Amino acid sequence: MKLFFNLVFVLVLALANTQLAAREGVSWPDGMSVVALTKKGWRMYIVKPKTGRINSVNLGSEPRSPVYSPSLGLVAYVTPYGDIMLHDLKTGKERVLLAKEGDVAYTNLFLSVPRKSLIAVELLQGRSSRTRIIEIKLESGRTDILSRQRSAQFDPKIHGQNLYYSMVHCVENCAGRYVHEIWVKNMISGDAYQLTLLNSLAQQPAVSSNENHLYISSDRNEGTRIWKCALDHQNLPLECVAVSSGGVSDTSPAVDRNGALYFIRLLPDGRKVVMASIAGKSAEYVELPSGFKDIRDLEIGE
Repeated sequence: MKLFFNLVFVLVLALANTQLAAREGVSWPDGMSVVALTKKGWRMYIVKPKTGRINSVNLGSEPRSPVYSPSLGLVAYVTPYGDIMLHDLKTGKERVLLAKEGDVAYTNLFLSVPRKSLIAVELLQGRSSRTRIIEIKLESGRTDILSRQRSAQFDPKIHGQNLYYSMVHCVENCAGRYVHEIWVKNMISGDAYQLTLLNSLAQQPAVSSNENHLYISSDRNEGTRIWKCALDHQNLPLECVAVSSGGVSDTSPAVDRNGALYFIRLLPDGRKVVMASIAGKSAEYVELPSGFKDIRDLEIGE
């Protein structure tokens, strides 16, 4: 009987390893970045243009909320001490873009190529209940406030003239649920309005390069899944459908310039893997380097 169970265990393990290697050899998309836990600690990995290979970046300290822009050749991240750093990939040099002052903290960074700036969420008094979205010019370091609401805002992304972000709608007396919805602000008119009405934790907006679709992570219905919304600013709230399923947790959606969707999946056994849905097909596993023990902060930069 013991031999039987050992054989079953080996068979299950072999099937799992085969499944995880299902997309071995598939090129990583240009501009992708991820933070992985290795034997050297948490390290950032990026995919430079036209290489299809994922390589580590030697940053000055452990990165928090890191982002990579292949067009600018820059990496921005928050240090454990709270400063926002700018790392030049060509020279390897780093400089402080915005130093931490007082009890303010920063998170959710985004590098905008057209605006030559870094977008970030500023947590007032270091608390997530009071935030505002700021923009820091990369050359001058000038800081401006892009959005400030009564409720907290997170996950800012700028595409064209639109600033997309998630906003807290309910954190207390919400029948045991946090409620975030996706909003957009037109940077020219200054008008802001709600895009989704999922009555759930809708967060981490990712917009396709042509701004036809919006992808989010939401815990609506059962489990946390990736949802795809037809991005029509004239027909609100947006119509959204789940594009992932199963007894798993899917987060961190990112879309490459060809419309392929990538995201992080937390499996029932506690492992995290990267999933890819290319040309609208069902999501499949992407092979990770063998030394990765955990992953977070999946992004695809401009």
